[in-house]
Amino acid sequence: MPTAPPLFLRPAARVDSEAGSGQDNTLLAGFLAISDMADRLAIGSTIRDRAKELFKKLEGAKLCKRGQHRDTTYAACLDIACRNQGKPRTLKELASVISAGHDKKEIRRMSKIIRTYLGEEAGQAMEMEVGVVCAADYMVRFSSQLGIAAAEVRAVQRAAQVLDEKLDVRRSPESLTAAIIYMVAQRAGAKTSARDVSTVTGVAEATIKEATKELNEHAELLFS
Repeated sequence: MPTAPPLFLRPAARVDSEAGSGQDNTLLAGFLAISDMADRLAIGSTIRDRAKELFKKLEGAKLCKRGQHRDTTYAACLDIACRNQGKPRTLKELASVISAGHDKKEIRRMSKIIRTYLGEEAGQAMEMEVGVVCAADYMVRFSSQLGIAAAEVRAVQRAAQVLDEKLDVRRSPESLTAAIIYMVAQRAGAKTSARDVSTVTGVAEATIKEATKELNEHAELLFS
């Protein structure tokens, strides 16, 4: 007899009819919410299914307290699933699709809880590594959203690769991404402002300018 597909892969109507228990109803609500968030962030099916698997594990381990607002947990599951697939999203992007009153710090805290749980499940005494994020991971997506020309996108990608391989700049990947995009736009004579870059990347204008000033010291290496 064929095995029934996992709950998160079954059609919603069928799941609804089978969800007789409170746990199944909770899983269904979580799966639908994760799918909705993924749709709004243009996240593909592989990542969203991985996020649903994570949520199911958390629910089974009783890490999601009853009555607790779940949006932060759903976003954290997507955060880890995106990192696992090498397609990370910024905390600001994730926070943009959850209810008001839940900020980036809460998503980061829940992601840490999940990583710790996954590490314990794997028999490790520390958080499980779920994918290191580097500046290059964000470059193409943010450049596309800013309407940067193909030649400039290639320059952004080359600079990001040089940055990751040859420089040790102690700033977040988001800040470095924003600074490099801004630098390339300036060098190309584009009208893209620091405010434009800030709007797309979620990095403050002041931070972009500070990071740009720091990276300008390495401009010859980045853009040679």
